[in-house]
Amino acid sequence: MCDMILLGALFLDQEFRFMGSVDRDGRRIVELAFHQEERGKDLFLSPGGSAANTAIQAARLGYRTRILGKVGNDPFFALILQGLQKEGIETGDLLVSGQERTGTTVILSGKRAREWDLAMVTFGGANETLEPGDVEPYLRGISSEGTALFFVGDFFALPRMQSGLAELLSMVRGQGLTTVLDHGRFQRSQTAERVLRSLESTMEFVDVYLPSERELREFSGKQDSTEALDLVMEKYGVRLIVLKRGAAGCRVRTRGEDLEVPAFPVREAEVSALGAGSAFNAAFLWQWRRNPADLFQAAQTANAAARIKIVSGRQTTEKRLVSFLRRQAHRRVKR
Repeated sequence: MCDMILLGALFLDQEFRFMGSVDRDGRRIVELAFHQEERGKDLFLSPGGSAANTAIQAARLGYRTRILGKVGNDPFFALILQGLQKEGIETGDLLVSGQERTGTTVILSGKRAREWDLAMVTFGGANETLEPGDVEPYLRGISSEGTALFFVGDFFALPRMQSGLAELLSMVRGQGLTTVLDHGRFQRSQTAERVLRSLESTMEFVDVYLPSERELREFSGKQDSTEALDLVMEKYGVRLIVLKRGAAGCRVRTRGEDLEVPAFPVREAEVSALGAGSAFNAAFLWQWRRNPADLFQAAQTANAAARIKIVSGRQTTEKRLVSFLRRQAHRRVKR
């Protein structure tokens, strides 16, 4: 029994912070070069990928979560497993392969022109061989009793899953679950037509869509956000679109509502937005399921979770999240 089942690519994130700062035009920027050694100030190892990061945030908010994916039988998997189990996430249905290696992402991050910037190099590993048949037996055995949400992340990191994902979503939706998609970044011009067709087929069985503005533009082919939202909602029948807009906050769209909710300001210069989108995802879904009628509160809660992740570098707990929202409400009343 769980509140959320999550399917996606699994990585061991290796984040090196404060990499090689150099002076250029009076600014200190991050720059790495071949044939040159740079030293990092800190190293963080953690489970990575949209599904894993969303699962961790959801678990910290009290959700019972179970994650599905594929890893190699190697030390990277051991570190991922340790990180997920520490958060109370159910991992018993992960596929462990003796043939492939666990996926990993090397992240180089540091301050650039008073803001944080990063570069990532990803090795897909076992994620690239995960197929619909690997998870279908488990999904056929679930029902909506005790399980509310089925979340899919990292569509483009799961090449063998893509063509069969629509059928999987149709199946779990037929079993009473709400389907959620955060497909991740991509460039339409550099994506194969067959992959785009698979994504479009998948979208027909998505209830909740959680893109960034850039991702929505790439998927829809529209530069205007309102036109893009209209197209996705009308063409694919998505019930709820939550558009992540970074420092501008978010926009929430249903057939009856269209809300723009500003972000909570971030004053600190030394911050990183890495993982903020996943914190946003989990917090929105958590609050929305508690009170589906109050989309504004769900959006505010999501913005708050993203802000806490950006400033602290950690996913928040329910206690801290509620406390932050109360302080913000108090400040507005005083004004």
